[in-house]
Amino acid sequence: MRTPVSRYEQGMLALLLVAGALVLFALFVTAQRRDLADFFRPDAPLYVVTGDGQGVTPGSPVRLRGIEIGSVQRVELQPDAHYPGRDVRMTLGIRPKNLNFLGDRSQAVINVPPLGAASIDLISDGTGHLAKGAVLVARDEESLSDSLTRAARDLSSLSSQLA
Repeated sequence: MRTPVSRYEQGMLALLLVAGALVLFALFVTAQRRDLADFFRPDAPLYVVTGDGQGVTPGSPVRLRGIEIGSVQRVELQPDAHYPGRDVRMTLGIRPKNLNFLGDRSQAVINVPPLGAASIDLISDGTGHLAKGAVLVARDEESLSDSLTRAARDLSSLSSQLA
């Protein structure tokens, strides 16, 4: 024989379901690293072209002055006649409120720390504002592995000259 469910128990179940949904929503917002006000606004797209992805993956953070302002949404090989030799195209999603901090001559630098994940650092420059959909050419900087390889080669040639 089934025990009847009272109105009180039905109300408590509904309250628990609503509270659970709110907790899941809050966890999702936190995982996206967004303000609640920005949650319902789509990210502003920016593009970075470079010759080497250097370990950047979708989800990698995009920072301006050390503050995370977005994330990498896509990384793909896509030849572009306007940027020969820079076949890696990254699509960045920038939170709309942060787009105003980027000048019209902003630059992108791929930051590859010795330990940890790669990120994109944006350097703001210029007097105007960067438009949605702008293409930034990543500044070529020597990676740590390139520096160590060059140093090993220099030491090897120095030791052969001394011998």
